[in-house]
Amino acid sequence: MVSTLSLERTEIISVASGKGGTGKTSILASLGYALQVSGHKVLFIDTDFATDGLSLFLLGPRGWEAMSGLDDGNTFAGYLGRHFVSNSQQNFPESFKVNRGRQDDHGQIYDVIISGRNLYGDLPEQMTQLAAPELSREAFRRAVRKFFDYVRGRKEWDYVLVDTRGGFTFNTTDVCALSDSFF
Repeated sequence: MVSTLSLERTEIISVASGKGGTGKTSILASLGYALQVSGHKVLFIDTDFATDGLSLFLLGPRGWEAMSGLDDGNTFAGYLGRHFVSNSQQNFPESFKVNRGRQDDHGQIYDVIISGRNLYGDLPEQMTQLAAPELSREAFRRAVRKFFDYVRGRKEWDYVLVDTRGGFTFNTTDVCALSDSFF
């Protein structure tokens, strides 16, 4: 039997690499799985709009069904878009549960904030939309800082694991800089 553990505060951990295809998503997903199996509460956030790797991995083979009722506002891209338009202190994305708990699957239910709604690229009305809003570095940094503060303040998770985009653009480096730790 796994005991439920609780930390004094939420720790946000990001994974980064100067190049894509180095295993960031695999490492992050494996770490999150191990933490959950150990009794920790984990939130996964995918900030990589280029590949959506963590989102697709966690959603699994029935991902389209899992996110069919998901509002765009509950994605990382949706949050950034709202922040860009209104610079609001409110309207943070809420995680949703991805049930991978079937016996023939991971055996876990994950709390997830996916990168965006265009994961499968087959919705004609969304094909002309950008995957993520074009924000200045300062606007992006401000939005991420507010969101991380909100997540920490909820005290709902022991760990928040953040998958970043390959490379060293501010979309990656600033997420890491605003995290409690990164590798």
